[in-house]
Amino acid sequence: MNELREAVSTCKDFVATSERGWKERGTLKASPTDGIGDESLAFSTVSAEDPGKGQAMTIVRTDGSLAVYLTSTDGEPIPAALMKLQHERLQEAGT
Repeated sequence: MNELREAVSTCKDFVATSERGWKERGTLKASPTDGIGDESLAFSTVSAEDPGKGQAMTIVRTDGSLAVYLTSTDGEPIPAALMKLQHERLQEAGT
């Protein structure tokens, strides 16, 4: 999580590629996380070619497990209450 947090704080733009041949430039922005889980980190991406296109991601650590929540930036964000509930369930399961 520390390395990811550092990467998100220092990386402002990126190029994503795939084995299928597509390539897309974008920007990255850190977001608040409401103190979910043992540790959490949130960020969003925005396409340089289509500013209306992007994704929002929240990563929540519970003990040794990571839960990743991903939505499009034009959709509704994942409710913090849902992520907190998943964190509690992972704790109960003894991850």
